[in-house]
Amino acid sequence: MTIDSMLELGVTALVLSSFWMLFVLVVRRPVSRWLGARWAYYLWLVPLIGLLAIANPLNSARQRFSIPEFEIPGVNFIVGGTMSVITNFDATGTNKSPDTVTGFSFITTKNLLLLWLIGSLTALLILAFRSFRFATRIQPVSRLLSTVEQSRIDARCGALAGRATAPVRISASDNGPAVAGLFRPVLLLPNDFFNRYSPDQQALILQHEHQHLRRHDLLWLYLARIYRCLFWFNPLAYLAERYLQLDQELSCDEKVLAGQSGETRRVYGETLLLSTYTHEPLPQVDYLPSFSQIKERTSMLKHHNHRITSHMLGGILVVAVSIVASAAYGVGDASEETAKVRPDLYERIMEVQSHITADEADGTTYATALEALKQIDTDYKDESLTDYELAQLSNLSGYTNFLKSDYPSAIVSYQRVVELTNDAPALKAATLKTIAQLYFTIGDYEQALASAKQLEKVIPGDPPPDVWMLIGQAYFQLKQYESALPYFDLAVKQFESQGEVPKENWLLLQRVSLWEVGDLERMEAVLEKLIELYPKPEYERLLEGVQAKMKRREA
Repeated sequence: MTIDSMLELGVTALVLSSFWMLFVLVVRRPVSRWLGARWAYYLWLVPLIGLLAIANPLNSARQRFSIPEFEIPGVNFIVGGTMSVITNFDATGTNKSPDTVTGFSFITTKNLLLLWLIGSLTALLILAFRSFRFATRIQPVSRLLSTVEQSRIDARCGALAGRATAPVRISASDNGPAVAGLFRPVLLLPNDFFNRYSPDQQALILQHEHQHLRRHDLLWLYLARIYRCLFWFNPLAYLAERYLQLDQELSCDEKVLAGQSGETRRVYGETLLLSTYTHEPLPQVDYLPSFSQIKERTSMLKHHNHRITSHMLGGILVVAVSIVASAAYGVGDASEETAKVRPDLYERIMEVQSHITADEADGTTYATALEALKQIDTDYKDESLTDYELAQLSNLSGYTNFLKSDYPSAIVSYQRVVELTNDAPALKAATLKTIAQLYFTIGDYEQALASAKQLEKVIPGDPPPDVWMLIGQAYFQLKQYESALPYFDLAVKQFESQGEVPKENWLLLQRVSLWEVGDLERMEAVLEKLIELYPKPEYERLLEGVQAKMKRREA
């Protein structure tokens, strides 16, 4: 990679990530108010997903296959304009513009990249030093809990006591409470914790901090800090880091107060205000909420939204924006993609695609599009279409048949895509997943299982949890519950190991399969998890029924 290309990649990442950070900063508050604080927090994944998309294998696949690109003229203009200014100087620093006589001796691509790297390396070293200093100084500035204090903590935690994920220590000052330490997280409590807060307030604080530990919020915060180090000159990085911390707090507030009474919310608001009465921030934690942030947290106590429709809309919003962000980060590949398809063929393919994606598209449009694709295949039959070009046509044919609800024909077209993409495993895996889901739609669970098993072999490395669930669901639909259970167990275990809460329908499928195989002991454990994560009366009734049956069996 040349210096120019490295700098261009950096500028592209800078501009696009700044665009998405600015987007999140603008929409985070209305999203939090209308859909829930958790979705405002999850929106911060969008800039990260976009950055990861730059190095994603799908980017190389984009050069071999037609993946829709999202055009962002403003972003493209900024990137192009910035690079034109930078590359207007040659290696000696001389301005190459014929309209300018004088030049600069320092502004060269090499020097700019060197300055960028030196600043990033310095910032990363400072971050690493502060983390190391905290790890070595935590014991001198804090102490372990006494026996009496530990018993009080256990009493306040209740069900959380047996699932503590970090040791609790008492700070030598009145700072805290806070979670600190990336690799060995510690829950720091102020030295007047048991005097400043009432028992109810202590319980709420411990629940709040437990949410930080369970979701590994420090890890995400450190990723934001690493980004800030890499783009140390970008003021949005510092602003985004601050509001990411705030959204972490709001999300934990929402989780703790889920289903709580108005009185509990009032006590929680008083607790937030008491937490601001400290002399200075913890230097190891490097975070003390400002008055405006405390004000926003207290004002949001009456806006927490737990309706199912709100969660659905929030999930759709995050997924949709993430897809757009991921595609937008690949704008630099568009010219390379089109260059691999002969221009006249590319124009005809794009014309067909524009028709089927138009707002007025209907059954007649889809039939016309399929006829146009057949005509393209006929017109170019004697010119030996490449695998890439054939894959483009097959993919568009499959998508068209999918839109007109002709799922069998869509499957045939997508299977052709799989045959043409042996050297693009990421793309092949995505197509196989689509095929498996289409087989589910038409009720052919045998073929859905076959496609899902093939998908397991194609994905490089360990497949994600949703692949295991796809295989398990195929077995489940075939009533092969003993075969389905290991895949459900693997999906749930892998999801939990990533610090995520298992989806409700995953646990329900696991529960039904355990019932079918007669494993009441494990079914009891799954129901207890469902009650803990998704408290509903029907789960409690099911648990009572299982426990009663187990007692009858023992008798």
